[in-house]
Amino acid sequence: MHFDDPDDKWAVLRAIKDELILKKGLVMDDVDEQKPWGAYYRFVLSEKEKFLELFYKDLDVDVPDNISPKFLVFAPGKKISLQYHERRDEIWKVLHGEVEAYYGEGDELGEYKTYKEGETFKYPALARHKGGASAKGWAIVAEIWKHTDQNNLSTEEDNTRISDDFGRV
Repeated sequence: MHFDDPDDKWAVLRAIKDELILKKGLVMDDVDEQKPWGAYYRFVLSEKEKFLELFYKDLDVDVPDNISPKFLVFAPGKKISLQYHERRDEIWKVLHGEVEAYYGEGDELGEYKTYKEGETFKYPALARHKGGASAKGWAIVAEIWKHTDQNNLSTEEDNTRISDDFGRV
């Protein structure tokens, strides 16, 4: 995959949509290409089986029916806020690039661990976490939410920021 033009965000996003979304026949439900760290693309729930088959064949986790499949696209060196969620675990699989990620229990940022293409990791509900691209280039993550309460599903609003590189706290 060639998604590494550091100077042209729109060319990178266009390539991602062409190669990872349209050519694979995935249907988007929600898009935000204006994130200060990059963009996300969430897919309709009916795409769950296709999404899991394409990106999580080797997943060794019980996955409920409502998983909220999504791509996170990080610009070089950009990361989400240090945050936590009350009603979901997040499972990230690195599709492209190198991801630096932290998770722990305290409200202070700890050391990042580096994940490479093909590696999968999990942020449990309530764990403080922050992740995104290394400075080496763009990173693409296939993310699924494992809702902790099937009667009260997590949403984008289930996001408590502790600190943020972009002043959104």
